[in-house]
Amino acid sequence: MTTAGITRVAFEDVTVDKGDWGPYALDFQLYGGDDRVILEPAGARGTALDPVSAFRAWTTYAGIDSGPLFRSVDRHGRVSEGPLSKMSAGRIVRRRARVVGLPEGTGPEVFRRRRRVNSMQEG
Repeated sequence: MTTAGITRVAFEDVTVDKGDWGPYALDFQLYGGDDRVILEPAGARGTALDPVSAFRAWTTYAGIDSGPLFRSVDRHGRVSEGPLSKMSAGRIVRRRARVVGLPEGTGPEVFRRRRRVNSMQEG
């Protein structure tokens, strides 16, 4: 997913479904088309992340029940009504990549490129 794609995800594009993994999973329908991202719950394939709890906590904190899902938060904790900017989304991805030990400068474009390579290898 590109930073532009991240900034366009709306609350209405996300469903919380009971999936094949047992607990609930987040399912993003992107751009109103066939592009989908399914975030598996904690414990699925060894992950410790829980995207459903994070989604519920974020939307509750931010008071989001429609419109852009990813929004900026100012230093006083106020959540904007509009979408997160592409620049901010890229900055967040680069910062989180550093935290998990990926090389300096790793950003969204690296993940997008990796996805294309994986797709080509899979046929």
